[in-house]
Amino acid sequence: MPARGTASNRGTASGRLTAAGRLTASGRQFVSGSTPPAVDDMTFLDEQIVSAATAASVTFAAISQAYRHLMIFYVARCDTTVQTLRLQFNADTGSNYDSETFVGAGNSATAGELIGAVSAFAGSVNQSTAAAGAMTCGNFFIPYYTQTTNGKNAVANYVEARAQSSGNIVAGARSGTWRTANAAVTQILLLPSSGNFVQNSRFSLYGIT
Repeated sequence: MPARGTASNRGTASGRLTAAGRLTASGRQFVSGSTPPAVDDMTFLDEQIVSAATAASVTFAAISQAYRHLMIFYVARCDTTVQTLRLQFNADTGSNYDSETFVGAGNSATAGELIGAVSAFAGSVNQSTAAAGAMTCGNFFIPYYTQTTNGKNAVANYVEARAQSSGNIVAGARSGTWRTANAAVTQILLLPSSGNFVQNSRFSLYGIT
């Protein structure tokens, strides 16, 4: 298993504007003479890199409960055709996930849903026939992951070049919901809907205060 990063590898917001009457880095305006609102900090927690030729999945385990939200950034490619990036929370493999997708390519767009599935949508994974080095680049956000009174959601965005031609530069938005409301998220498993991740696919987990 590749070495994981630690919470000591921190990345914090920089370049904040805090002079009276200006905007903060979050775009929120504050009144001259008042205390500016805080800008949430993002802390590097862990990273999974596929170092072998392929990997069926990657897992973030024992996730710290010290933050409000989670964010995962990734670049990924698989050993088959384009696949949906899927996630499971807390090793739950039951039919407890619902998802929605919206994808644009060229001048067209498509939408769809998946109800009562065994995993949720979290993005996309580029195909093996894409140009060398062409990976899906994406991220997804999991708000209030420690709460035990509400279901959990993942909100994702991604872009990928399936081929270097018109109609093959694809961007999408996907979202997934975990129906379980009485559990904090302590583990996240990521996998393509079919096939395997290929070498150098990379997933980085951050906590947001």
